[in-house]
Amino acid sequence: MVFQLLDDEEEWKKDKSSALLISMMIASKLIFHVAAIRDFVNEHHEDLYQDESVQKSNQRNTSARNPKDLVKFANVSNIITRHCEDSKRHLQSTFLKKPIIFSEVVEFARENRNLLKEIHDVHSDEYKLRNLEDREKPWNKFPKSSMEKDFEALGRKFDGEIVEFDDEFDNSELLFGIVLNRTEKRIICVFRGSKSGGKDWATNKKLLKEKLDNIKDAKTDLGLKEFGHVGLHYGWANYLFNDEWTHDGQPSKFEQIVDILREIRTKKDPNGNGYKDYGIFVTGHSLGGALTQLLSFALAGSTITRDELPKPVIAITYGSPRVGNSIWLREYQSLE
Repeated sequence: MVFQLLDDEEEWKKDKSSALLISMMIASKLIFHVAAIRDFVNEHHEDLYQDESVQKSNQRNTSARNPKDLVKFANVSNIITRHCEDSKRHLQSTFLKKPIIFSEVVEFARENRNLLKEIHDVHSDEYKLRNLEDREKPWNKFPKSSMEKDFEALGRKFDGEIVEFDDEFDNSELLFGIVLNRTEKRIICVFRGSKSGGKDWATNKKLLKEKLDNIKDAKTDLGLKEFGHVGLHYGWANYLFNDEWTHDGQPSKFEQIVDILREIRTKKDPNGNGYKDYGIFVTGHSLGGALTQLLSFALAGSTITRDELPKPVIAITYGSPRVGNSIWLREYQSLE
């Protein structure tokens, strides 16, 4: 598991490139972890399950829910923040009302050991509820989950937190998170890979190359060298750049991410230090890798962000498919 590398000092000492790759792999895995547990808690916490926003997002029929499948998780606000008081809000531009802090995820995992059981799958993080008898036992009668161990390891290695996790409509929109890594002075935007059962795979199949001129918000002040007609994967480009692919009149995901990055750079950490000298990193696997290419290109080339965000923008992808045509490649390389 990638999190086991956190305590392997020899791996971190090999060279800077290896350490960077490991760090980005951990950030990517972190988002998968949090996405899985947030999905599960939304579906099985008896108060959250009734939320109109959850029902709208997942299009569930609440009348069909078996009461045995609903529980009261302890410290649920450690990972689901929408019922937190607005006074706790640190950033005004985020879906999260407060950051997801590594130590608080550990607390959540620990005190819900008697409710949560992991399903070990090499491809994904999955959970199920323990049987009724186990739920009545004290949490300390059960071993640590891999989630608990992983976030403990994160806390030992990094001073950081998740400041954004936009999964409100994760069945119909792309999912991204933004991680603040104060130890390495990095602001990391992480895109999740494709999730079955939602819109991700339908988006992946929209293979037609769309001219950049025709994609709303995509060409806005990108400062292209104009090598020719840039062609991009229709689904992925619209997923990120088109505000018509978001809900309730919200800005495009690109605009949302830019607003958050701008706001972070106006804030200070708990010690009173600012974030203006932090580097911008983007990472993701598969679909997340494709979106990483698009976002890093836009952040690096756009005149909208050119004078506000630091350069270079570092993109690290894993298993990324091809995003655009040869003209796109030339434009991308011109920014390196």
